[in-house]
Amino acid sequence: DGCAGNCLSTELGWTCVGTDPTTCTTTCGDGLRRGLEACDDGNTTSGDGCAGNCLTTELGWTCVGTDPTTCTTTCGDAHRRGAEVCDDGNTSGGDGCAANCMSIESGWTCSGLDPSTCSPACGDGQLVGAELNAGRCDDGNTNNGDGCSSTCNIEAGYSCSGVPSTCGPT
Repeated sequence: DGCAGNCLSTELGWTCVGTDPTTCTTTCGDGLRRGLEACDDGNTTSGDGCAGNCLTTELGWTCVGTDPTTCTTTCGDAHRRGAEVCDDGNTSGGDGCAANCMSIESGWTCSGLDPSTCSPACGDGQLVGAELNAGRCDDGNTNNGDGCSSTCNIEAGYSCSGVPSTCGPT
């Protein structure tokens, strides 16, 4: 509770004041998780997993340990936090956001925080995701009139094949 059993000293991680009675509170930010603190990562800065008041773990993080608490992002929870580049709500690869949430897979673009939304990068010459569907192509540019449109759809009167897509009149 902050006051040593012999009442002669204050326990580590606490601050005590007064005499009748002595009131003890935890010292948030000292790296020692005590009392009602959910975490204490050694600072009072929010946005790093442990709330600035040490009473809650922030959304998108997991905090473990006591001296000090270590907080890491939770990949796959649909909340992009910390060093995560994307978090699309799963830990599956092949959908744009890498399974560890630390990179965007080749051929994709991702944006947003809660969750990240990933879509094929049109114009990069790669066929991924929805670009693999019939009627889609990617010829490495976003020009209209060359068989593969600026939105990676096969234009009327053309057929496309290969990676990158090669288009020609039908």
